[in-house]
Amino acid sequence: MEDFLKKMDLKFDDLRADERDTYLRWLDDISKKQLTLDKVLLHMRAFITAIEKELAKEPEFIYQLGGLIKRENRSNIFMKARLSNYLLIESMLTSPARAKEALQQALGNVKTPKI
Repeated sequence: MEDFLKKMDLKFDDLRADERDTYLRWLDDISKKQLTLDKVLLHMRAFITAIEKELAKEPEFIYQLGGLIKRENRSNIFMKARLSNYLLIESMLTSPARAKEALQQALGNVKTPKI
């Protein structure tokens, strides 16, 4: 897992509290060899929910000099990028399952001719 953080150019100290908790849970699951796709999806959903909560609290713009100067909140921009990344990862993890379900449903609708 430390290699994963290095690849992402992160250190454990760079993670927020909720990300650290999830990271430690992943380490615990890996050490027990109990990490499954469903657990990864649950962790990703926890990341997404945490970012959504932070985005709801964070102002989109920062006003300075009594409201005369308005600039975008960089923290908000970074959180939106992080949320986008988490959603893409979640989509990649769930796409094979969705594709399999759609294929099974399509095959279930096909009637085989009786010979």
